[in-house]
Formats: sequence, C-alpha cells, structure tokens
Amino acid sequence: MLKTVIGSWPIFYADDEREAIRQSINDQVEAGVELVSDGQTRNYMVEYFARLIDGFSCQGCPIEFCNKDCGTGPEIKDAIRHDVVFDDVVIEDLEYAVEISPVPVKGIITGPTTLVNCSKLSTREYSSLFDEELFLDLSKALVRIAKDMLDVGVQGIQIDEPFLSVGSPTHLAKLSLEYMAKHIPSEISLHVCGDVSKEIQDTITDDERSIFDIIMGFRGVDNVSFSVLGYPQNKQCLARYIGSVPPKKIMVGCIRTDDERVESVKEVYELLRYASWALGEENVIAAPDCGMKILSREIARKKLAVMCEAARKLEQEKEDERKRISSFY
Repeated sequence: MLKTVIGSWPIFYADDEREAIRQSINDQVEAGVELVSDGQTRNYMVEYFARLIDGFSCQGCPIEFCNKDCGTGPEIKDAIRHDVVFDDVVIEDLEYAVEISPVPVKGIITGPTTLVNCSKLSTREYSSLFDEELFLDLSKALVRIAKDMLDVGVQGIQIDEPFLSVGSPTHLAKLSLEYMAKHIPSEISLHVCGDVSKEIQDTITDDERSIFDIIMGFRGVDNVSFSVLGYPQNKQCLARYIGSVPPKKIMVGCIRTDDERVESVKEVYELLRYASWALGEENVIAAPDCGMKILSREIARKKLAVMCEAARKLEQEKEDERKRISSFY
C-alpha cells in the first residue's frame, strides 16, 4: 500500500529558505512516506500558482488569504497567456527536492476550478468566471507548468481541487481536468477534500448526483483523493465498489489535518482495512485528509508516523494471510 501526502507541510520558506524543503522531505521520509512533496513551503496553494500565470495579479494578497478568505486575493486582470509562465522558482524548488529526496517526489498543481473560485474577474477578456475559455486557457497554462515539473524528475502530477466539494459547475471541472489529463504525459491524481457524498446538480447531465460519482467519472484521472476520517459520510461512498473494481485508485484520507489530536494506530488501521475490503487492497493509497500546513510540525510528524505504521500493519496482515493460504497448496 503506497503511503503519500497531499502536499503542504508546516515549514515556511521565508524562515529557512532551501533548508525548509530539506526538512519537509526529511520529516515525511522519516515518518515512512514513500511518495513525498517538496512541502509547498513558499506560499498557500492558490497564490502559489496564480503568481506563475500571466493574466493574474496577486498584488495585495496577504499570505494567509488562500487558507482563510478565498475570494479576496488574486485578480484575473487580462487574458490568461498559456504560452508564458513564470515558474522558474517553483521548478528550481522541485528540482532540488528531487535531487535530495531518497524517495520519489510528486508534482502538485492547484487546479483551474479552485484558482478561478478564489479569484476576482476584472477584465472583459472573459464573459464571467464561468467562461469555458477562461477554464481552457488556465488549463493550458497549468499543463505547461506540469510538463516543466516532469522535466526535473517528479513522479506523477497531482491536481488539487478542493472547490469541487462545494458544488462548482461540474461541466467546467470536467472540461478542464480531462484536458489536463489528456495533455500531461504522466499518471494523474486528483485531490478533493470536503464532503463528496452529497448530491448536487450535475451540470454535465442536469441530474442530481453525488460529487463522488461525478469525480469518479472523470476520464484520464488515475487516482482520486478524498477526506474520509474527517468526513465519515464519505466512507459510505467506498462501499459502492464492494464486489466490483473501482475505475480509479483511491487515496483514502485517514488522518485529520484540521485537528491537533493524534489518531491511534488502531483507528487508522481499521479505516484502511475497511477501504481495502471495499475497494481491493491494490486500489487503496494511504494519505492524510488534506495538506498539513495548519498543524504544528511536531503534530504533523506524529500523525504521519501513525498513518504509515497503520498501513504497514495492514500490509503485514495481508502478507501473512497470503502465506497461510499458499501453505494449503
């Protein structure tokens, strides 16, 4: 069972510069994580990418805006130029992370739906924040950044779309994410936190459907990540694949990232065991519910260590079971 993170880590580049990246990776590896991030130490997830794209303005964005007050920060002030991105610094961070990490590093990108929903539109280049051309232009710019990430050796691209759980237009999410998945030459993961069990008006079909079912139908996405421990109603969604094979692997959020309480190994183990039973162990990836930046570093390390210990316990149990079965033949 692969053990990974969602992205952010509670260390800031402004405090430690390159050392922040090294410490972020060391913390993850020491906990037992097998696919790490660079910690996204420079900024919060929206400003992190809005600053890279020509057409956005982030002047006046407080650093905490993306974590606390979405909608008051970046402005789309001109047409998005997908042929020009200013990602040198972010790519240099990733290149350094790949160089020093003893395990693979993933590339992480904030997705079009979340970038748009956290921004204000102040140009007539687009008719509204729901303009398909805006989503396509933004997707093309993000594809360029993803390819730059792959060029420095990251293993796979994860697209973060927390706004998909609040009912954003699904046809625009499908349009942009499937475009990105088609044009990024790597494995694609999609992270969506929040309650995905609730039903919304699906603007693809005009039917009432659960967010979970809509996301599971996106083409080209290999893995999807959902918060399960913090949103226990999402656990019920996993049961839909009992007796069948899910169309994607599921990164099961099994430690909370909004609570400083450190889970027990038993608590995490039981959730991962249920997910493995419902989905098949080969279709389960262990992960936190979301990024861990708002936690203290000490608590984040303890939580990750618990997650990895629980996953290893389940792996050992499955291996012992296979050995017992094989002994009969």
